[in-house]
Amino acid sequence: MARRAALALLEAAAVAHPSGKQNSFGAFNLPDFMLVEVSERNLPVSYANAFLKPVSGFGDKSLTENSVRQMSDYVQRLSKAYNLAPNRTYLAVDGLPFLDLKPQPSLDDVKNWLGSQLN
Repeated sequence: MARRAALALLEAAAVAHPSGKQNSFGAFNLPDFMLVEVSERNLPVSYANAFLKPVSGFGDKSLTENSVRQMSDYVQRLSKAYNLAPNRTYLAVDGLPFLDLKPQPSLDDVKNWLGSQLN
């Protein structure tokens, strides 16, 4: 049951559309990037501090591309400092590089990967 719940949570996090502020925001965009981690350590980790310095798009680099690069750099530094070694995968609509990982081609592939980690 926990496996099914984790897979349902992943799907909901990716495709749910909050109902508030529908007329004020363009709220129906799906995420361009998703990182999924599985670790045997019971240590929740947030990478929000990767964006203490705001990211902007410049030149031929998009805001998304610069955000993924900045997060990748932060994840690498935090993982080294705290000896974090979770199993990771990600989905990037534009195939952006992240760490040394190969992106999953679809949400279904991410779900299959997660399911295999939870067996």
